This record gives sequence, C-alpha cells and structure tokens, in this order.
Amino acid sequence: MSGRWIFGDYLEVDPATVGQYVGMPDKNRTKIFDGDLLKYTRYEDDAPYRVFWDNFEWYIQCENRMPDRLSVSQPENWEVIGNIYDNPELLV
Repeated sequence: MSGRWIFGDYLEVDPATVGQYVGMPDKNRTKIFDGDLLKYTRYEDDAPYRVFWDNFEWYIQCENRMPDRLSVSQPENWEVIGNIYDNPELLV
C-alpha cells in the first residue's frame, strides 16, 4: 500500500491522482479539478481539453494545440467528461 491513503474502511486514494479545484463548476455545476478532461460545448469539436495549472494560472490544452487560459467567465461552455487518471483513453 505504499503511496496510498486509506480513509476509514471504504475509500482508498492515490495521492498522485488528487487534483486541486479550479474555483468554478462546468455547465452542469460539476466542479472542475486539475487533471480533468473537458468538452467545449459551443462547437462540435469532440477532442477533450486537459485542465492543468502552470505559472499561477489555470490552462486548458487540446491535443497538440497551444494551451489557453481557462476562462472563469464562461463555465456554461464546458462540461467535465472525465479525467486523465480514470479516462486516459479519451486523450488518444
């Protein structure tokens, strides 16, 4: 069990998969965390955007595109579809 925490008798957490809350929810009021994968719902683009922290700001990046700042003013355009730990197949 090295590198893992156990809370009570029912929940095991790998510390490497714990992400920081970005301070805003998506369009469904689901909290967005570091490492989450988002879908941009304004366009038909199905490619996921990865959320990450860099240089004191939250960013999103889709495939090989340049990173963009995560806009806190438009949560209605984002939907959490998974995360890089539980759904790595979404990044392919």
